[in-house]
Amino acid sequence: MDEPNVQRAWLAYVDAENARVRDDAIAQLRLVIGMLHELPLAQRSAWALEIAESSIDKGMNTPIRMPLFREIIFPALLAGIHEQLPGCARWMAGFAQLLYKSPEAQDQLRPELRTELGLLRLAVENDPNDRLARDRLIECLAWQLDYSIHELPSGVLYGSDGASIEECNEMLTSVREFEHLVELNGGRPEYENLAATCRFHYLRYAEYLEPISKP
Repeated sequence: MDEPNVQRAWLAYVDAENARVRDDAIAQLRLVIGMLHELPLAQRSAWALEIAESSIDKGMNTPIRMPLFREIIFPALLAGIHEQLPGCARWMAGFAQLLYKSPEAQDQLRPELRTELGLLRLAVENDPNDRLARDRLIECLAWQLDYSIHELPSGVLYGSDGASIEECNEMLTSVREFEHLVELNGGRPEYENLAATCRFHYLRYAEYLEPISKP
């Protein structure tokens, strides 16, 4: 099996997806996956990373379905993360929804890397100049911070539950991280206001909980 044949099969799969004929698309995808498994590992991994980059960074419209992610793309990205290859942690983060639906894939990652946030943090840690990862990390943190205060004045949320004192302190750490990232990107008034608002309410809510938490 050679790469030109794989590419022809992939283009046939793309055509089937565009035609919205699901059975044909799935059958063609299985053919592509089978052909990729026949390639040497290095070639298969290079193909997978190219598709990951096209999907996450370049807005490729062709959907990445679970079999392709689980069998081809995830192993290549996992190896790339272990080797600290540029882009791999960011691309894995871009496939977070597929990752969440694949416990067997999640089990192969360290616990802190099983979320989009964790993977983006790793991407920025590995390459502080990765603007794409930093931008997306800022967006994710902004959503998380905004969500935590959306039920005010009833209380501050941590996940779907009310925050504890310890969780308020943890979220204050996220605020500091958020502010640092925003500053690196040149600042944005709406983000700076969000950080200040969250800091105020986290501190006040922790103070409110303190007498409640005492026996």
